[in-house]
Amino acid sequence: MKAGTKGGQAAHSEFADLVLLNGKVITVDKRFSLKEAVAIKNGKIIFVGKTADADKFAGSRTKKIDLLGRTVVPGINDTHAHVDSIGLSMPPFALDLNSPIVKSIADIAEAVLAKVRDLPKGSWVRGNGYNPEYLSECRADPTKELSRRTLDPVSPDNPVALWDFSHHNMWANSKALEAAGITRETPNPNGGIIVKDEKGEPTGILRETATALVEAVLPPVTKDEMKAALLVGIREMNLNGITSFTQPQLEPDGDLIALYQELFNEGLLTARVTGMILFGWDFEKFKANLDRWEAPAGLDSTWLQFSQVKIMADGIPPTKTAWMYNPYVGGGCGSLTINAGTDAEKYDNLMQMIQYGHAKGWQIGIHGTGDRTISAILDGYESAQRLYPLEKDKRHYIIHDELIRASDIKRSARLRVAAAMQPYLQRLTADSAASIIGPDLAEWDWPFNSVLKARGKLTFSSDAAATYPDWRKGVQAAVLREGFSGTVSGPNERISREDAIRAYTISGAWQDHMEHVKGSLEVGKAADLCVLDGDILAVPPREIGEISAVMTVVGGKIVYEK
Repeated sequence: MKAGTKGGQAAHSEFADLVLLNGKVITVDKRFSLKEAVAIKNGKIIFVGKTADADKFAGSRTKKIDLLGRTVVPGINDTHAHVDSIGLSMPPFALDLNSPIVKSIADIAEAVLAKVRDLPKGSWVRGNGYNPEYLSECRADPTKELSRRTLDPVSPDNPVALWDFSHHNMWANSKALEAAGITRETPNPNGGIIVKDEKGEPTGILRETATALVEAVLPPVTKDEMKAALLVGIREMNLNGITSFTQPQLEPDGDLIALYQELFNEGLLTARVTGMILFGWDFEKFKANLDRWEAPAGLDSTWLQFSQVKIMADGIPPTKTAWMYNPYVGGGCGSLTINAGTDAEKYDNLMQMIQYGHAKGWQIGIHGTGDRTISAILDGYESAQRLYPLEKDKRHYIIHDELIRASDIKRSARLRVAAAMQPYLQRLTADSAASIIGPDLAEWDWPFNSVLKARGKLTFSSDAAATYPDWRKGVQAAVLREGFSGTVSGPNERISREDAIRAYTISGAWQDHMEHVKGSLEVGKAADLCVLDGDILAVPPREIGEISAVMTVVGGKIVYEK
């Protein structure tokens, strides 16, 4: 790209601050029209059209950038990303155990050993991102189980806590279990599983809420460390062309809410943020926290808003903790993770939480992956709308919505409940899904196309740090639906590139109640955009994920340039 200024012209009120010329501008307007140039002033778009017509907006102080044919898309709106966890899952905060950095159990043990050598005895080792499906020992023997006995020899004196890519499972060594007081007598916590061997001894694998037993004894991250991690996470979002994201799971008394305020007040917030508050895992705590919490004052809601409630309803299919109508391969149907006794009590708690949050005017996003969980969530949304009809257009949604039934897709569309899906997660689990939920259901897993055919609202996200926030790989996954083996899973659920781009842009803006502010490149909207080094509409499908973001603009300011 070439930059310069136009000399010899006096500035006037119509002259732009920034003009991008000679590009392929994918506007994502109603016609999905293509243009060549964009002019920006005071953080907003004042012109979209032909390069020949853009010159009149360039004055002596205008920055002009020749795109040299590069592609421009609206700023990406990642509708579900734990951005704090991106920074905390990277060195120096934690070991990076993602594929292909680690390829085997032996690689993980070696990484832990190297870390231990630099630590005093008793200091914790943390890590993130491992996926058993792609570890060579597990690929060679699918029955192989991870165990604390692999970690104990390399870290006999340092507790080890490793989270998998989904953050629904933890792999701990004996020192960590000892610190948490986990023994053979420790019962499973509500909504969680302490995996035990044939002798009844804990293996070191903790699922769902059981991970909290170890998390409770981990040394807390300081506020300064959290702020640094948050800035790292936002930087990673920007260098991928992401200009807006939804941050889930904010604790009402935690540091993150205050830190986001600090970044906003200090002018360090380089992406628009929608915050979701996790008020509790049962109705009693949910109601008490919601009633006493007050949203921060003095914020510009187009940049930072705390407007959504997060509810955790179940687990995930790979660990057989999502609540299903029919048994998994090998048995079991999972359960709701609501903190209550029986399935009926958990269901009633979920209904109360949804109805109360809706009645209080909140937009609600609920983690739901199993088909039975999703039906329950929709029962809650439907009853809430019936009981409190004056609370209209809340735009509630289901996070993941992975195994939603065909009948519930129609119900979602009627209720205007969006599906906030993650296409790259489909790719990550495509090769193993049949062995977990059966071949027929595996073909239906993540039904992107069926949601669109029912005129439902589909939004896309990364679920970072479960996956790296590379949305181009997400587009490729939605278009191809190929596992890493190359096998296509559910070909009827593939969607077009255009629909995938909409799910990452204007549909995400709709979910934020800001489709009139962002999400497309149109006059009057916020100047949020991403410049790509490849034509995302024309490259071969398997090359979509190789395209790089080379510039990111948020509110008219260049926040990343390669």
